[in-house]
Amino acid sequence: MQKLTIIAALALAACTATKDDSGDTAAETTDTGSDDTGTPAMTATAELTATGVTVTITNGTGSYDFGIVQSGTSDNWTGEDCFRGYALSGGVSLNCHSVSATGGTLTAVAGSDYDFGTPDPNETLFKAGIDGDVTYYLENEAGQCYVWGANAAYYAEKGCTEL
Repeated sequence: MQKLTIIAALALAACTATKDDSGDTAAETTDTGSDDTGTPAMTATAELTATGVTVTITNGTGSYDFGIVQSGTSDNWTGEDCFRGYALSGGVSLNCHSVSATGGTLTAVAGSDYDFGTPDPNETLFKAGIDGDVTYYLENEAGQCYVWGANAAYYAEKGCTEL
């Protein structure tokens, strides 16, 4: 009978959860599914308005290069894509916009007011009502890039994370 009591006690001890005696009293971090630090993932949206483009970033850090590209029309505008640019006679127009950790706003200008040779990084040809599909691009200071919109495959060779 004594052997049966000892075996039962050992079996019970093996099935009982042990207490964490590490001395760590800090609050435990709950994994949000976004990364290993428990920090929520960065998200971004862009809205074409009557006056330009508004970019909103949540949980961003540092600054970002912001690109925007049009596809699906006969006159795809790639001059603000931060990637390939737009071939013009005499060169390539390539505009990459800088936005903060929370985003930024770009002002739409008419094509006749846009400096294709040395574009103003705060100006854009994009605004509400543009024909075609629009895809957005962000790249952080560490070189990590993110894309979203109609044609994320446009940036496929860059290996970006699709939002």
